[in-house]
Parts: sequence; structure tokens; C-alpha cells
Amino acid sequence: LSSIQSYVAGPKPSKESAPEADKPEPSIKPTAQERLGEKVRDCKIEFLATVKKEEFDAVYVQLEKEFPDYLPLKMAKLRHLDSHEKRSEVLDELKSTAQAIIDGISEDELALNLGRNVNSEDGDAVKSRNDVTERKDLLVEALARLSLACSDDDAKFSEILKRLQAWIDIETTSKFATVYVAREQKERRFGAVLKQIQKLLTNECKDAIKPLKHSELLDLRSKMLEELGYTALSENEKTVRILACPTEYA
Repeated sequence: LSSIQSYVAGPKPSKESAPEADKPEPSIKPTAQERLGEKVRDCKIEFLATVKKEEFDAVYVQLEKEFPDYLPLKMAKLRHLDSHEKRSEVLDELKSTAQAIIDGISEDELALNLGRNVNSEDGDAVKSRNDVTERKDLLVEALARLSLACSDDDAKFSEILKRLQAWIDIETTSKFATVYVAREQKERRFGAVLKQIQKLLTNECKDAIKPLKHSELLDLRSKMLEELGYTALSENEKTVRILACPTEYA
């Protein structure tokens, strides 16, 4: 007779007896004091956007001492510089501020994290994704503003634009309409510029980065018509410009 073999299945391992390596690391929850500090910091930065332009620098220096590496604070400064009345005089500082934001964000890390799905029921994962998305938005805006600041340098403009377009479509996103216009001008696609100007005139994109004023759009339209050889239309456009945007009233 052949021997009879028997097998005994062991008990199911309990969660308590699972190896330490298999246990998920507990997430570290911020303390109430830390959460309060974050709220106060964010309120201070929101307040910075409301101060008068002549008072901005003094308030910013104070906040920079408290939060030297906080990127949203640097973005507040970048937006302030980009809307400066004498923008050409602060252009170097504008570029260095934009570059500091870009250098503070790892594009590879963003791509790795944004390529994954997030469980909406996992609070920690959702918070992590929101943080990553915020960093991406800061990166994209800094690249867009830097590209416009470097629009006089074709090589630099193209280099920055290439990085920007890896994240967004400037043609279909109204926020980047000004960047799109700058690119089409450089590529001498004046018809595309006219088409975009018409969109901006009928539905001004107030959320656009470095938006063009109504008078600037009319001036640019006249220039594009002239480039295309429509001299009569260009001259007529100049007349419309005077009537639509008078420098003073009687």
C-alpha cells in the first residue's frame, strides 16, 4: 500500500502578527499649532496682494524673512513685478524671481505624481495630489511670465515655451492667450494673431497672464494688417483706435 500523505494548513496570519515591513507607515497628521501657522501664513500672503504698490516691497521683505523658501510668496512678488508701471526697469528682477520659482520645483517629480490615479476616499492621497497640482500651477505660471519677459530673445523664448507646452496647450487655454499671440507673431502667422485678437476684443480674458489692454489690442491689429499688406485697413484701424481709445476728453 502506498503511504498516505496529509497536509495541514496553518492559521491565517493576524494583522497584529504581520511583519513590520508589510505594515503601512502611519501618516503624520499636522498638529493644531502647525495648521494655525499655515492659515496665518496664507492670510499674510493674501493680504500682500491688497497692499498699495508703493508699500509692497516693505511688506514683502518682512514676509520673506518669515517664509524664505515659500513658493506662493515668490509668486506674489512675480505678479507684482509683472504688473509694475515701469516693468522694463524691473525686468531683470522679474526674470530672476520667475527662475527661482521654476528652480524650486522638480518637473520630473510632478510628472511622476500626476501620472497616477488617486483614490478619492484616501484623504492623505487627495491632499498630496492637491499639493502637487498647486506646484504645477506655480511652475506653469512662472514659465509663462518668464517667456513673455524673454520675448526679445528668440532662443530663450523658444526654450521656455517648449517647457511650458509640455504642461499646457497655450492655443486653447485663455489664460495663456498673450503667450500664444507672442509665439504666433514670432512665427509670422499674422492671420492667427488677428483671429486671436478678435476673440480677445469680443471676450476679454481678464484671467489672462499679462493681459493686453483694449488700446494695445487695436494697435496690434493695425500692425498685423499692415504686415499682411492690407494698408487701407491698417489706416482705417488707426482711425478707429483714436476714436475708441481717446487719450483725453473735451
